[in-house]
Amino acid sequence: MIYLDHSATSFPKAPGVAEAMGKALGLGNPGRSGYASSIDASRAIYDVRVGLGSLLGCEEEQIIFTSGATESLNLAIQGLMKPKGRVISTDLEHNSVARPLEYGRRHEGWDWVMLPAREGQFIESLELQMKKKPTDLVVVNHVSNVNGEEQDLEAIRLLCNKMDVPFVVDVSQSIGIDDLRVEDGMALAGGVHKGLMGPMGTGFLALGQGLKPRPLVRGGTGSASEKIEMPESLPDNLEAGTPNLPGIMGLGASLEFIQRTTLKARKEALQVRREVMINGLKGIDGVRVMAPLVGGSAISITTEKDMGVVAQKLWDQNDICVRVGLHCSPLAHQSLGTWPGGTLRISPGPETELKNLENTLLALEEIL
Repeated sequence: MIYLDHSATSFPKAPGVAEAMGKALGLGNPGRSGYASSIDASRAIYDVRVGLGSLLGCEEEQIIFTSGATESLNLAIQGLMKPKGRVISTDLEHNSVARPLEYGRRHEGWDWVMLPAREGQFIESLELQMKKKPTDLVVVNHVSNVNGEEQDLEAIRLLCNKMDVPFVVDVSQSIGIDDLRVEDGMALAGGVHKGLMGPMGTGFLALGQGLKPRPLVRGGTGSASEKIEMPESLPDNLEAGTPNLPGIMGLGASLEFIQRTTLKARKEALQVRREVMINGLKGIDGVRVMAPLVGGSAISITTEKDMGVVAQKLWDQNDICVRVGLHCSPLAHQSLGTWPGGTLRISPGPETELKNLENTLLALEEIL
């Protein structure tokens, strides 16, 4: 099998992930008791929290574990916005951002301003909009899951910091690939099953100093049990319920792998594969490439033949995994001009063998 759907989830997972998850099933409930297996579970979560905090440049209590990027983004957006507030986003957002913002627009009276973000357009438009009217939140997709377009996070962060506006970043496509850091007034939200090569159903919200969203969920934390209000301290204030110990321990194993390979090497390897794929695709008749040469994993194309049929033939005849459709990002397709049909998305990972890309290009050329 040639797996080219890393923008959906990584495959295979990092070495040791499955073993770590299995080990978790033999431990007790973390933070709830004083016997050995419960303490071991608590210590395991703490160690992973420290490890992820180290990767992102923040203290362990600033790391909030969630069920995935969607919960993390909802927690950040709904927890930081206020009724009738103003929020600005790009026009390349995934539905994990777009749907909470649309809900807030309809039901909370939010003023949602969506700005074009292709080819570096976002930062100039953002500055004009922020000077025009007070803004309560800026939400940005760091790397598009449709065409791999990257946003200049540092420039956006500096502008938000200057205007004293909280900045939430969807790092679902860049965590584990790019060297990311949590700064004051900033939050990074993502899942761990893509670039980090960890398990599905596990995510994080990393909070910079000065940001503390309202909880989305309230319940047991194993701490301050004498109170019927949520504990004030982080991370407990935002982590109600029994934590996903297998997922978190799986993340711990993937972090060890990422730290061994280095982010710089993974970033460079992914860019090499992106360039090989894009340059090859541009040489195939009947293919239109909808992606910049420099970017993340996702490369979108359209074909003269039915894209669903093309993708099915890639699988049936060549065991090649790609994805067709809107990729949960209708706003991006409206921006790209590929609405409503969508695109055929090819997304290699840093470890994808170059010969597999060459075989994919040959298979595409034969089908088309």
